[in-house]
Amino acid sequence: MKKQSWNVKNIILLTLSSIFLGTIFLFTNYIYNFISMILTPKGWSPLANDLLLGIWMMGGPLAAILTKKIFASTLGEILSATVEAILGGQWGPSTLISGLVQGLSSEVGFFICKYKKYNLSTLSIAAVTGTIFTFIFDWFKNGYSAYPLHMLIVLFVVRLISIWFFSAFLVNKINILIIKSHILKRN
Repeated sequence: MKKQSWNVKNIILLTLSSIFLGTIFLFTNYIYNFISMILTPKGWSPLANDLLLGIWMMGGPLAAILTKKIFASTLGEILSATVEAILGGQWGPSTLISGLVQGLSSEVGFFICKYKKYNLSTLSIAAVTGTIFTFIFDWFKNGYSAYPLHMLIVLFVVRLISIWFFSAFLVNKINILIIKSHILKRN
């Protein structure tokens, strides 16, 4: 493991990415409400959460890949959730609990990779750990235990695809664009 001291550049990157994504998270609430409204008559309203969870989980992986620091994923997700809550997100302060769970669950993926590689493979592992731990969280928080097995399978698979697409694939593409643009000086 490399030396993990934080510097001003890391703090600024973490803060800016958290403000940006926290604002996106807020507007995603409206999309969630619309999708949930459409799916409710068919009994599939929980699918709205799983379709969009990948967007809500981008804060951690983006912070981690930009700063390459231990606990950047957790801090990035918590700060993004804080911005969403402060801006008036519909879940209020409970957003911070979700942010903590999402950040820690992504952090597990970076921990498994020993914080050495920051690429699509590591982001994919973080997406899998994020899927598993957030699904367990929703099992208790949102009553997933009451759903039939076929619905649980669909919810899990959709969640995995959403988290992988937004928090692994898209975050990796953002990182590649940042590298190509030479915005950040990389060591």
